Amino acid sequence: MNNEIVDDGNITVFLSTKGTNIGEVPKELVKFLDFVGADLDKSTENFDDDFVKSLQNSVASIKNSREMEERFMLLELMLQDERRDGKLEGKAEAIINLLEEIDVIPEKIKKTIMSEKNPDKLDGWLKLAAKANSIEQFLSKM
Repeated sequence: MNNEIVDDGNITVFLSTKGTNIGEVPKELVKFLDFVGADLDKSTENFDDDFVKSLQNSVASIKNSREMEERFMLLELMLQDERRDGKLEGKAEAIINLLEEIDVIPEKIKKTIMSEKNPDKLDGWLKLAAKANSIEQFLSKM
């Protein structure tokens, strides 16, 4: 745990939806935390609080907005691409790491491996790299 004090004017407050000291907390905060901790069905119930109602209205508006739906779908596709690319990059780096245990890898080969986007090809190369006794042997089967 870092107990460093930073004098930047910001204040950090930690809130818990699992708190048990309801009597010590303003009722508006309790209602907000109940809303935040609610499951999908319960989150649409009446919390008898204007702020929570405004949040519920905003969520409903976003859910009903075709533009927001399109943006969300685009974001999801971008995240999928990023995860896929991250996995591909990880495999490529694993291949290079294995080969570097054997010998120095020519820069051109490193670039070829790092630029490969076919996961099946990378899987094959990874198996080759794990079994190879030399860079030449890897390259001949690559």
